[in-house]
Amino acid sequence: MNWDAVGAVAELVGAAGVIVTLIYLATQVRQNTKSISTSSFQATTDALNQVNALIADNSDLAEIFTAVRNEKLT
Repeated sequence: MNWDAVGAVAELVGAAGVIVTLIYLATQVRQNTKSISTSSFQATTDALNQVNALIADNSDLAEIFTAVRNEKLT
């Protein structure tokens, strides 16, 4: 085996390594995007739950909320 063949094999191995790395990075980016989306949804849900808890704990606020809600529905 001469040095040209060794060089060609090394280039082939290097190209395969680059392709595997790109696939891995694409997978990681996809998982990170999904994780951020889920985290954002959870934060929004928590904020809405806090507002609902305030309304449920305060009868005056519940009456105001119901009146405004009914007004907007008609």
